[in-house]
Amino acid sequence: MSATVARRCSALIPFIGLAFLAASSGAQEAPALPLELLKNGSFEELDTTGSPVGWRAEGLLVPGLTVRAVSSSTGRVGGKVLQLKSEATPALVACFNGPFEVGSVAGQEVEISCLYRTRGLPGAYMDLDTYAEPFAAQGWQTPYLSMEQHALEECGDWALLTWRVRCPAKATEAVLIVAVTGEGELLIDDVSVRPAKPPVRLEPSVLGDLVGWPSRREIRLTVANDTAEARDLKVNVALSQGGRGAQKRTAKVTVAAQAREDVIISYDLPTKDPHQLSLTLDDAATPAVYDTLVAEVPALLTGRVVQPNFRGTLLDSIPAEEIVVEGRIAASEALCGEMALEAELGGAGCIAREGQGITRPDGPASWRLAFPRKGMLTGRYWLNVSAVRGGKPVAVLPLELSRATPTENEVGLDSVGRLLVNGKPVFVNGLYNVTEATDVDRAAAQGFNLVVVPAGSGGSQLIERVRALGLMMVVYSPNPPAQTTGPTPSFWEHTVDKYRTVPGVVAWHLQAAPDSMLMRTGVFRQQQAEMTKIDIYRPVVTRLTIASLLPSYAPWCDIVAFESQPVPALPVDTVAADLEAARAAARPGQPVWAVIQSVGRAWLIRGGGLEAGASGRPPTGAEHRAMTLLALAHGAQGLLHHGFCFSSTKDREEYVLPRDAGDLWDGMKATNALIAQLREAPASGTYRGVAVSGPIHVGAWERDGQLFVLAVNSQPSAALTTFSVPAPAPAGLHRAGDGSEVMKTSKGQFVDELSPYGGRVYTASLAGG
Repeated sequence: MSATVARRCSALIPFIGLAFLAASSGAQEAPALPLELLKNGSFEELDTTGSPVGWRAEGLLVPGLTVRAVSSSTGRVGGKVLQLKSEATPALVACFNGPFEVGSVAGQEVEISCLYRTRGLPGAYMDLDTYAEPFAAQGWQTPYLSMEQHALEECGDWALLTWRVRCPAKATEAVLIVAVTGEGELLIDDVSVRPAKPPVRLEPSVLGDLVGWPSRREIRLTVANDTAEARDLKVNVALSQGGRGAQKRTAKVTVAAQAREDVIISYDLPTKDPHQLSLTLDDAATPAVYDTLVAEVPALLTGRVVQPNFRGTLLDSIPAEEIVVEGRIAASEALCGEMALEAELGGAGCIAREGQGITRPDGPASWRLAFPRKGMLTGRYWLNVSAVRGGKPVAVLPLELSRATPTENEVGLDSVGRLLVNGKPVFVNGLYNVTEATDVDRAAAQGFNLVVVPAGSGGSQLIERVRALGLMMVVYSPNPPAQTTGPTPSFWEHTVDKYRTVPGVVAWHLQAAPDSMLMRTGVFRQQQAEMTKIDIYRPVVTRLTIASLLPSYAPWCDIVAFESQPVPALPVDTVAADLEAARAAARPGQPVWAVIQSVGRAWLIRGGGLEAGASGRPPTGAEHRAMTLLALAHGAQGLLHHGFCFSSTKDREEYVLPRDAGDLWDGMKATNALIAQLREAPASGTYRGVAVSGPIHVGAWERDGQLFVLAVNSQPSAALTTFSVPAPAPAGLHRAGDGSEVMKTSKGQFVDELSPYGGRVYTASLAGG
């Protein structure tokens, strides 16, 4: 059962007020945590009935809530954990904490964390909802401001989950939900909601680098205490590798008030495979957690194929004079200096060594390998990179390369992630959920150059209209994947075969956002790998929706399409922050597209029709314009708008964008006309970056001796503003619409007026500059 279904099911449960239950006189007192927002996250405080103070259970289909003692062998502090158990599937067994106050952190990031373990397949998840209205008055009918859920992936030993989310500026209360949706059991402990930068925290500098042969690792960190009292603390470390039982390390530290202490923790683990570090900063005497950290420590030698930048596959339509691989050695500088690197490209007769094809461009821990392309025929090749010490290899990195058989319809990526269709760079500006041939014409008339089409929808007539209008097309599955524990459905083999020869098809799209559908990361990676085998000539676009889960999903995608849904709870510049987060999580050279909100957020997440309330309405045309232009200014390499049409179900009405959001539909045409003034700069130009001054965001591109500049006003009021252009500043700017010159200040800035949520394109000549 997905998180969306679970939330809809919870609406069926009669609401009972979630007032905190009074603790019994004999309950253990928890320490006063600095800025801890959640009550009794350790489950040590019980009421007179034996239930945890501050928590309430509600079960649909199957009830289930017990609190039980746990032996000290589990490694957890304290004697009690929360247990949620279901003996049927599908089911919903949920426990809630709240409402609790979040006004003190409104507009800031908060960090949510817990330790948990599972038995069976409980399909567990955790969900944080925020509200601007008192929750107790209406319960689950209260319009929410934000909702974010995370899967608690199946694991037999205690695991640490931690993530960050921005608390909306208008939020006053929040509710945290823990639930299981399948047959199994969840044990959970040390649940916390706190500021993302807590006053008592971990500040790491080295995480797991090799410091001594053959397997000596090191963690170096600082424990900061910004509170007014000294703290006796413990740094607990759990080390897991290859599914084996976790090793544990503990370091005790006392930190004076307003002080900092350095901590070094050593351990031994083999360097061939990666491993995971889980750190918690605990109170030394009581079950209280101040801070948490989860990190993936790589194998000793890591690297990826940078060129060709599409699955390591050479396509005839994308010229590449050499093969380029970049990587890192996860060791101290001294140990890196003791290792020499060498590489062999099997089947092509290429050998590389340090100084002869291999360099270390950014210090001893980094490396870059370049092989000439010549001699590579159609087929697969193996590439081994080795680290050698004392004449013996201490690490080997196996990679694969291939050269594809030439075909008429090739789609790939260049070294910076631009989309190339038969060798020509294109910038995608597409509209989701176009299902009828006549709607293709409407999309083209609005200025879109791509439609995202459900497989099988519209048939040959839709394909013919796409071809006749010269548009591009992305094909997606109209339904979420039927299974979340198995390989990619054979549906995609049939779909790829059906559309293989259609010239306009540039990518495939796994429609259901795997993060919000709580798809396990291992299953997601397996499905992505299967898709790369089904079609080697087109990339897969994956729509993601949860910013804090980007590191778990983004690196495994061909193209990351991140969807922001800020309206109306969050400011429109959330789109820019989300895009930066997606770029930070992506691999170097991996394309990041922006999916722009074009439907009411509540309608998408939990149904309820097209109500115009605080959480239900679509963006206005002006809000949509600002979100689109902000994404573009911050370097989005493609735009998708979600979406045009959504069919009705038993709990929601049909949504057709031109009919149900006329102002938004009309505004899209004007926004696309403004984007057209940038001409081909976002497709084939060089992106300079973005300059932000207050509410004004300014992006710039160079192309063919010209500079193209986009300035965006992210506030709902007009602004006579002074702005900077990403350096170096041009001698002058001209408005793209009428060619008039913009006033320039003595400090090299420019002055212009921007309408509410408005934007403007400028050009400048770079000749002689």
